[in-house]
Amino acid sequence: MNLSITILGSGSGNPSAERSSSGYVLEYNGRLLLFDCGSGVSSSFVRSAFEPAKVDAIFISHMHPDHVSDLPVFIQLLYLADRLEPLTVYLPAEAVKPVKKYLNACYLFDEKLPFKLELKAIDAPVTVLGREVEVKPIVNLHLMTNSEIIEATEYPNKMECYSYLVKIGGKKLLYTADIVSIDEMENYLEKLDLLITETTHVDTDQLPSLIEKKQIAKVVLSHIGDDKISEMLKFAGAQAAGGKIIVGKDNLTIKI
Repeated sequence: MNLSITILGSGSGNPSAERSSSGYVLEYNGRLLLFDCGSGVSSSFVRSAFEPAKVDAIFISHMHPDHVSDLPVFIQLLYLADRLEPLTVYLPAEAVKPVKKYLNACYLFDEKLPFKLELKAIDAPVTVLGREVEVKPIVNLHLMTNSEIIEATEYPNKMECYSYLVKIGGKKLLYTADIVSIDEMENYLEKLDLLITETTHVDTDQLPSLIEKKQIAKVVLSHIGDDKISEMLKFAGAQAAGGKIIVGKDNLTIKI
Protein backbone atom coordinates (compact mmCIF):
# COMPACT_ATOMS: atom_id res chain seq x y z
CA MET A 1 0.00 0.00 0.00
CA ASN A 2 1.43 3.36 -1.08
CA LEU A 3 0.15 5.92 1.43
CA SER A 4 1.55 9.36 2.25
CA ILE A 5 0.64 12.89 3.31
CA THR A 6 2.21 15.97 1.72
CA ILE A 7 1.89 19.29 3.51
CA LEU A 8 1.03 22.00 0.99
CA GLY A 9 0.50 24.68 3.61
CA SER A 10 1.80 24.58 7.17
CA GLY A 11 1.23 28.22 8.09
CA SER A 12 -1.25 29.85 10.43
CA GLY A 13 -4.01 32.34 9.70
CA ASN A 14 -1.43 35.12 9.55
CA PRO A 15 0.09 35.26 6.02
CA SER A 16 3.73 34.21 5.89
CA ALA A 17 6.56 34.73 3.42
CA GLU A 18 7.75 31.19 4.13
CA ARG A 19 4.59 29.10 4.54
CA SER A 20 1.31 28.76 2.70
CA SER A 21 -1.95 28.51 4.61
CA SER A 22 -3.59 25.18 5.42
CA GLY A 23 -3.58 22.42 2.83
CA TYR A 24 -2.70 18.71 2.82
CA VAL A 25 -2.64 16.07 0.09
CA LEU A 26 -3.26 12.45 0.98
CA GLU A 27 -1.86 10.17 -1.70
CA TYR A 28 -3.09 6.59 -1.83
CA ASN A 29 -1.97 4.27 -4.61
CA GLY A 30 -1.52 7.16 -7.02
CA ARG A 31 -4.81 8.94 -6.27
CA LEU A 32 -5.15 12.17 -4.29
CA LEU A 33 -7.40 13.75 -1.67
CA LEU A 34 -6.97 17.41 -0.75
CA PHE A 35 -7.78 18.58 2.78
CA ASP A 36 -8.30 22.34 3.00
CA CYS A 37 -7.23 24.86 0.42
CA GLY A 38 -5.86 28.00 2.01
CA SER A 39 -3.82 30.75 0.41
CA GLY A 40 -0.86 29.46 -1.60
CA VAL A 41 -1.99 25.83 -1.69
CA SER A 42 -2.41 25.76 -5.48
CA SER A 43 1.17 26.89 -6.02
CA SER A 44 2.42 24.33 -3.49
CA PHE A 45 0.42 21.64 -5.31
CA VAL A 46 2.25 22.51 -8.54
CA ARG A 47 5.58 22.72 -6.72
CA SER A 48 5.08 19.17 -5.44
CA ALA A 49 4.50 18.03 -9.04
CA PHE A 50 1.09 16.48 -8.37
CA GLU A 51 -1.16 15.81 -11.35
CA PRO A 52 -4.48 17.74 -11.36
CA ALA A 53 -6.31 14.80 -12.93
CA LYS A 54 -5.53 12.58 -9.95
CA VAL A 55 -7.45 14.59 -7.33
CA ASP A 56 -10.55 12.56 -6.44
CA ALA A 57 -12.09 14.87 -3.82
CA ILE A 58 -11.52 17.98 -1.74
CA PHE A 59 -12.48 18.31 1.94
CA ILE A 60 -12.88 21.75 3.51
CA SER A 61 -12.89 21.93 7.32
CA HIS A 62 -14.44 25.38 7.78
CA MET A 63 -14.81 28.75 6.15
CA HIS A 64 -11.96 30.73 7.65
CA PRO A 65 -10.03 32.15 4.67
CA ASP A 66 -6.76 30.45 5.58
CA HIS A 67 -8.53 27.12 4.96
CA VAL A 68 -10.58 27.89 1.85
CA SER A 69 -9.38 31.05 0.08
CA ASP A 70 -7.45 29.21 -2.66
CA LEU A 71 -10.36 26.99 -3.67
CA PRO A 72 -11.32 29.11 -6.74
CA VAL A 73 -7.66 29.19 -7.80
CA PHE A 74 -7.43 25.42 -7.41
CA ILE A 75 -10.59 24.92 -9.50
CA GLN A 76 -9.05 27.21 -12.12
CA LEU A 77 -5.87 25.12 -12.00
CA LEU A 78 -7.90 22.00 -12.79
CA TYR A 79 -9.73 23.85 -15.57
CA LEU A 80 -6.51 25.05 -17.20
CA ALA A 81 -5.06 21.55 -16.93
CA ASP A 82 -7.99 20.27 -19.05
CA ARG A 83 -9.15 17.94 -16.33
CA LEU A 84 -12.13 15.82 -17.42
CA GLU A 85 -12.85 13.63 -14.37
CA PRO A 86 -15.73 14.67 -12.06
CA LEU A 87 -14.74 16.31 -8.78
CA THR A 88 -16.60 16.52 -5.48
CA VAL A 89 -15.85 19.20 -2.92
CA TYR A 90 -17.09 18.31 0.57
CA LEU A 91 -17.59 21.27 2.88
CA PRO A 92 -19.78 22.49 5.74
CA ALA A 93 -23.47 22.68 4.81
CA GLU A 94 -23.57 26.41 5.56
CA ALA A 95 -20.92 26.97 2.88
CA VAL A 96 -22.38 25.10 -0.09
CA LYS A 97 -24.56 27.89 -1.52
CA PRO A 98 -22.19 30.81 -0.73
CA VAL A 99 -19.20 28.99 -2.25
CA LYS A 100 -21.21 28.12 -5.35
CA LYS A 101 -22.18 31.78 -5.74
CA TYR A 102 -18.58 32.84 -5.27
CA LEU A 103 -17.32 30.40 -7.90
CA ASN A 104 -19.91 31.82 -10.29
CA ALA A 105 -18.77 35.34 -9.36
CA CYS A 106 -15.25 34.20 -10.32
CA TYR A 107 -16.62 33.09 -13.72
CA LEU A 108 -16.00 29.44 -12.92
CA PHE A 109 -19.41 28.44 -14.29
CA ASP A 110 -20.46 24.79 -14.53
CA GLU A 111 -21.01 25.36 -18.25
CA LYS A 112 -17.41 26.50 -18.64
CA LEU A 113 -15.66 23.71 -16.76
CA PRO A 114 -14.68 20.59 -18.76
CA PHE A 115 -15.45 18.42 -15.72
CA LYS A 116 -18.47 18.01 -13.45
CA LEU A 117 -17.99 19.92 -10.19
CA GLU A 118 -20.24 19.02 -7.27
CA LEU A 119 -20.35 20.75 -3.89
CA LYS A 120 -21.68 18.52 -1.10
CA ALA A 121 -22.39 19.10 2.58
CA ILE A 122 -20.13 16.95 4.75
CA ASP A 123 -22.38 15.95 7.63
CA ALA A 124 -21.70 12.20 7.70
CA PRO A 125 -18.86 9.80 6.84
CA VAL A 126 -18.20 9.33 3.13
CA THR A 127 -16.25 6.73 1.18
CA VAL A 128 -13.98 7.80 -1.66
CA LEU A 129 -11.23 6.41 -3.90
CA GLY A 130 -13.27 3.44 -5.03
CA ARG A 131 -14.84 3.11 -1.58
CA GLU A 132 -11.45 2.11 -0.14
CA VAL A 133 -11.14 5.23 2.00
CA GLU A 134 -13.55 6.44 4.69
CA VAL A 135 -13.49 10.10 5.70
CA LYS A 136 -15.39 10.90 8.89
CA PRO A 137 -16.16 14.53 9.79
CA ILE A 138 -15.84 15.30 13.50
CA VAL A 139 -17.68 18.37 14.77
CA ASN A 140 -15.42 20.68 16.75
CA LEU A 141 -15.91 23.95 18.65
CA HIS A 142 -13.46 26.23 16.87
CA LEU A 143 -16.01 28.67 15.46
CA MET A 144 -18.19 28.84 18.57
CA THR A 145 -16.28 31.93 19.73
CA ASN A 146 -18.47 33.79 17.22
CA SER A 147 -21.72 32.81 18.94
CA GLU A 148 -22.26 36.11 20.75
CA ILE A 149 -22.03 38.14 17.53
CA ILE A 150 -24.21 35.73 15.58
CA GLU A 151 -26.87 35.56 18.30
CA ALA A 152 -27.01 39.36 18.44
CA THR A 153 -27.35 39.78 14.67
CA GLU A 154 -29.08 38.18 11.73
CA TYR A 155 -25.98 36.57 10.27
CA PRO A 156 -26.91 33.11 8.92
CA ASN A 157 -23.62 31.47 9.94
CA LYS A 158 -23.98 28.11 11.70
CA MET A 159 -20.39 27.99 13.03
CA GLU A 160 -19.76 24.60 11.39
CA CYS A 161 -16.20 23.36 11.70
CA TYR A 162 -14.87 19.83 11.26
CA SER A 163 -11.82 17.74 11.97
CA TYR A 164 -11.35 14.71 9.70
CA LEU A 165 -10.66 11.08 10.64
CA VAL A 166 -9.45 9.02 7.69
CA LYS A 167 -9.43 5.21 7.60
CA ILE A 168 -7.54 3.35 4.86
CA GLY A 169 -6.75 -0.35 4.82
CA GLY A 170 -6.24 -0.66 8.56
CA LYS A 171 -4.50 2.73 8.87
CA LYS A 172 -5.97 5.70 10.75
CA LEU A 173 -5.14 9.38 10.25
CA LEU A 174 -6.59 12.39 12.03
CA TYR A 175 -6.40 15.97 10.77
CA THR A 176 -7.58 18.28 13.53
CA ALA A 177 -7.92 21.41 11.37
CA ASP A 178 -8.57 24.29 13.80
CA ILE A 179 -9.81 23.27 17.24
CA VAL A 180 -10.18 24.78 20.70
CA SER A 181 -8.29 22.02 22.50
CA ILE A 182 -6.82 18.61 21.71
CA ASP A 183 -9.23 17.31 24.36
CA GLU A 184 -11.98 17.62 21.74
CA MET A 185 -10.31 14.75 19.88
CA GLU A 186 -10.10 12.46 22.93
CA ASN A 187 -12.33 9.75 21.44
CA TYR A 188 -10.43 9.56 18.14
CA LEU A 189 -6.76 9.44 19.14
CA GLU A 190 -6.41 5.75 20.00
CA LYS A 191 -3.68 3.99 17.95
CA LEU A 192 -3.51 6.62 15.22
CA ASP A 193 -0.90 6.05 12.54
CA LEU A 194 -0.68 9.81 12.02
CA LEU A 195 -2.02 12.85 13.85
CA ILE A 196 -1.79 16.23 12.12
CA THR A 197 -2.50 18.82 14.76
CA GLU A 198 -2.66 22.57 14.58
CA THR A 199 -0.47 24.52 17.00
CA THR A 200 -2.09 27.96 16.99
CA HIS A 201 -4.76 27.06 19.53
CA VAL A 202 -3.54 23.71 20.92
CA ASP A 203 -1.39 23.29 24.03
CA THR A 204 1.43 21.16 22.61
CA ASP A 205 2.68 20.29 26.10
CA GLN A 206 -0.16 17.76 26.24
CA LEU A 207 1.13 15.83 23.24
CA PRO A 208 3.97 13.70 24.70
CA SER A 209 1.71 12.08 27.28
CA LEU A 210 -1.06 11.61 24.70
CA ILE A 211 1.35 9.90 22.31
CA GLU A 212 2.21 7.37 25.00
CA LYS A 213 -1.29 6.96 26.42
CA LYS A 214 -3.05 6.68 23.05
CA GLN A 215 -0.22 4.82 21.26
CA ILE A 216 0.00 7.37 18.45
CA ALA A 217 2.65 6.39 15.91
CA LYS A 218 3.50 9.86 14.59
CA VAL A 219 2.47 13.48 15.18
CA VAL A 220 2.90 16.37 12.76
CA LEU A 221 2.79 19.91 14.16
CA SER A 222 1.28 22.33 11.67
CA HIS A 223 -0.72 25.57 11.32
CA ILE A 224 2.37 27.30 12.71
CA GLY A 225 2.75 31.06 12.93
CA ASP A 226 6.14 32.54 12.05
CA ASP A 227 6.48 33.67 15.65
CA LYS A 228 6.15 30.07 16.90
CA ILE A 229 8.47 28.20 14.51
CA SER A 230 11.51 28.33 16.81
CA GLU A 231 9.37 27.30 19.76
CA MET A 232 7.95 24.30 17.89
CA LEU A 233 11.39 23.17 16.68
CA LYS A 234 12.73 23.40 20.22
CA PHE A 235 9.68 21.56 21.58
CA ALA A 236 9.97 18.70 19.07
CA GLY A 237 13.71 18.39 19.61
CA ALA A 238 13.33 18.19 23.38
CA GLN A 239 10.89 15.27 23.34
CA ALA A 240 12.07 11.75 24.09
CA ALA A 241 9.47 10.36 21.71
CA GLY A 242 11.81 8.64 19.28
CA GLY A 243 11.26 11.13 16.48
CA LYS A 244 7.50 10.71 16.66
CA ILE A 245 6.92 14.48 16.71
CA ILE A 246 7.63 16.26 13.41
CA VAL A 247 7.49 20.00 12.79
CA GLY A 248 5.60 20.42 9.54
CA LYS A 249 6.85 22.52 6.65
CA ASP A 250 5.53 23.19 3.16
CA ASN A 251 6.01 20.39 0.60
CA LEU A 252 7.15 17.90 3.23
CA THR A 253 5.96 14.36 2.46
CA ILE A 254 5.39 11.86 5.27
CA LYS A 255 5.15 8.18 4.43
CA ILE A 256 2.62 6.18 6.43
